[in-house]
Amino acid sequence: MELIRQIKAAEAQAKQLVDQGRTDANRMLESARQCTAEQTATAQQQRREAIERATEAGRQQGQAQADRLMAEGRQRIQALGQRCKGKIDACSQSVIEAVRNLPA
Repeated sequence: MELIRQIKAAEAQAKQLVDQGRTDANRMLESARQCTAEQTATAQQQRREAIERATEAGRQQGQAQADRLMAEGRQRIQALGQRCKGKIDACSQSVIEAVRNLPA
């Protein structure tokens, strides 16, 4: 009888240990899932921030390059205008003289 009681007590203790192990495993699994979810959320946030920083940096670089090209273009136009001014004035004078010398 005593042996049967000991076996039943051992079985009850084993069942309790298995139940406790299952509970601990479920708790650990949930904790791991939560940790993974937090890490994923953090990584996604960092990814979004990195994309925003890269996009802003690209936008600034593009704007700076566009501004530089516009200034360069204006300088070239002004230089061309200065080089052509004398020729334009000379041509205008030639046309005016030719019109004045037309027979009436």
